[in-house]
Amino acid sequence: MKKQNINFAVHLSRFPRVESLLKQELLRQQDTINLIASECIQSKHVREIMGQPLNKYSEGEPFKKYYQGCDIVSEMEAYTIELVKEVFKEAAYVNVQPHSGNDANIAIITGLLNPGDKILSPHLTYGGGHLSHGAPVTVIGKYFNVMQYNAEESGWYDYNKIDKLADEHKPKIIIGGTSAYSRHIDFAKLRQIADNVGAILLADVSHYLGLIVAGLYPNPLKHAHILTSTTHKTFLGPKGAIIACTDDKNTDGEKLSFYIQRAIFPHFQGGPAINNILSKAVAFEQAKLPTYKNLMQLIIDNACALSKALQDRNVNVFTKGTDTHQLLIDLRQEKRTGANVAAALEQVGIISNKNGIPGDPYPPIVTSGIRLGTTIVSQRGFDSKDMESIAQWIREIIDIVVTGVTKKNENIILDKAKIEYIRLQVSELCRKYPIEFNL
Repeated sequence: MKKQNINFAVHLSRFPRVESLLKQELLRQQDTINLIASECIQSKHVREIMGQPLNKYSEGEPFKKYYQGCDIVSEMEAYTIELVKEVFKEAAYVNVQPHSGNDANIAIITGLLNPGDKILSPHLTYGGGHLSHGAPVTVIGKYFNVMQYNAEESGWYDYNKIDKLADEHKPKIIIGGTSAYSRHIDFAKLRQIADNVGAILLADVSHYLGLIVAGLYPNPLKHAHILTSTTHKTFLGPKGAIIACTDDKNTDGEKLSFYIQRAIFPHFQGGPAINNILSKAVAFEQAKLPTYKNLMQLIIDNACALSKALQDRNVNVFTKGTDTHQLLIDLRQEKRTGANVAAALEQVGIISNKNGIPGDPYPPIVTSGIRLGTTIVSQRGFDSKDMESIAQWIREIIDIVVTGVTKKNENIILDKAKIEYIRLQVSELCRKYPIEFNL
């Protein structure tokens, strides 16, 4: 198979092993179709700032730092906060220091609750939630009393059931927002549920931030008390996260910002990464460009086209469609596992991830579903006709994967020739859309 050539802006000839690994990874990205919903191609402007010499210790709030020499980096942080508030005009308080969405959620929960307090959140497997929403293997699951709600077998949420759970358990925080739910979340209903039991509503919109900023997904901060989000998924920014609160005071009149900032430092995170924070500013600036909204619309259009094309080929898609950048496939009727299908797809150069589904009989390491997202293929310029091709390849791969759960290193493919044929077609399509690594 003919390899593509890539011109590197970084000169690493003095570090041959690093250069070799970097080339291998970028060639892999060029020669595969990436359908992982939580990934993006960061723009060249974001990457430029991430590589700047900004290794400055700056614990604490802007202009209230613990180290000297922080006046300018405080200005950088304050400017980034200003840009977030331009988008989320409801925000009274913003924090741009979290290194990840996990850190942002931990800051909210550990900063505002006491160990043992109750949380109501979407289940990792059956509700499309995230680990940091209180899965038993996490610090949140260990130290807090977490109740979780599920999606229905169809993939939709039943808000009446969520209301009953909240009324029964009286949680201190209710979390809305998921990593595998393709429809708009009704944050107005969740706020009503939260108000009924006196809970804080936390909207984790890590997957939808780019769509929200572009005005293509309802703004959850019109209803939620607090918003957390990563900046490296549909938003196309650096690895990191943000926090925004509609009110800087809790029911006792105490400042939320004090508890959140204290949770980030000194409780568990430590000093912020200034180059990362300034990269977030660049991401918010680039979101103002007309091309940005066009790209976000293409991402949604391609997800809808892929969903339809899969269903036309008798692949079961939860909720029979999507409002966002992602969709969840149910493989139970095929008697295939998510682990095997995802592994087989990778063999032909289609990168997806196995994912739990509502009512999944298998554990997270196996699963009965795969999750697909269209952010990166849309950044590359793929269109609806390409979604038809991808859907056909996915259908063909599902058909040649063995049924049931397999052992480690067991052959999962029934037709090796088909694999080689599809791999050549995938490579040909990838050459049509070379990655420019810019917006």
